[in-house]
Amino acid sequence: MLYKDIIIEKWDWKNLEQHYDAFFTLYVENTQGHEPEKEISLPYIEKKAEQIPGLFEKNQIIFFAALIQNQLAGFLWAYPRTFIETPRICIKALS
Repeated sequence: MLYKDIIIEKWDWKNLEQHYDAFFTLYVENTQGHEPEKEISLPYIEKKAEQIPGLFEKNQIIFFAALIQNQLAGFLWAYPRTFIETPRICIKALS
């Protein structure tokens, strides 16, 4: 279902920090649901999430938030990542 009142905003760390609980809930749901046959622990996800402020500080992340009635409903983000010793850009969409 498409919502006519979805608002898309580009966020910095201050914006994300204000909605961190909603972000983290979506992040956990997506991360654990992405690999249903594997058990991805909450401490692992927390460790990954702790890296996010530093990515903003280094200007190495682009973060777009989807808001419905001023509540975070999803997001799209991109950041650098090394995969098998090769620099890449990781793009993730969560909803």
